[in-house]
Formats: sequence, structure tokens, C-alpha cells
Amino acid sequence: MAIAYVRGVTLTQLEAFVLVARLGSVKAAAKVLGVSEPAVSGALAALRQHLGDPLLQRSPAGMELTPGGKRLVTIASQMVNLAVEAEAAIRDAQGAPELLRVVAASRDSQPPTASRRRCSPSVMRASSSPPT
Repeated sequence: MAIAYVRGVTLTQLEAFVLVARLGSVKAAAKVLGVSEPAVSGALAALRQHLGDPLLQRSPAGMELTPGGKRLVTIASQMVNLAVEAEAAIRDAQGAPELLRVVAASRDSQPPTASRRRCSPSVMRASSSPPT
């Protein structure tokens, strides 16, 4: 099986891009990630440079996706989610509690917040079950 590598693109860059795209601002993404705004801006700049596309543009309503950004956001979201799943699989194999990250965000009023908690696998399974 041949493995293709994307050199220069990191999960950190993709996570920053996805959050800015979803939340509409670098400031909101930085708050959720628990890093500085320049750190998020730097991750975006590196991703933009590597891909040769601006990905996002400033608008009166916040950051908006370019056509290239619109195509990337879905793929980048999947990549970030797969990385989270991979980490959870290793934690589960080690018998460690899963790391649960809860993010609540609103583009309109309150700034986004994030919380990380360790949960047992049974809590995670229960929280992912469809409501009855």
C-alpha cells in the first residue's frame, strides 16, 4: 500500500483553519484553542502559503471562506476529527479515560469557551447515543 504524505501541513494548522472558518474570527478560534491570536494567524499564514490559496477573507461579518477554503474546510474537519478518533483509540487501548472536549460558541454574542475533561468510555458511549 502506497502512502502519500502532505509535507508542510500540520493538524494544528488545519484545526486553526477549521475553527476560524466555523467561528468567523481569529480571536474566537484563539480563545477556543487556548493560544494567542498571533499563534492562530501564524498557523493560517503557513497553511495559506503551503497551499497557495488565501482560504479566508475578511468581511464586515467576519472571516469568510474563499472558493478554495470552502473545498478545504470539509476535508480539514474530517482530518482533525480522525486525529481525535486516533488519540481516543490509543487511550481506549491503554485503558485510560477518554479526553472529552466540549466547545460552545456563538458568532453573535458570547465568546466561545472550551473545556477538557476525562470521561470513562461508558460516559462517552452514553453521550454519543441518539436521544430516545
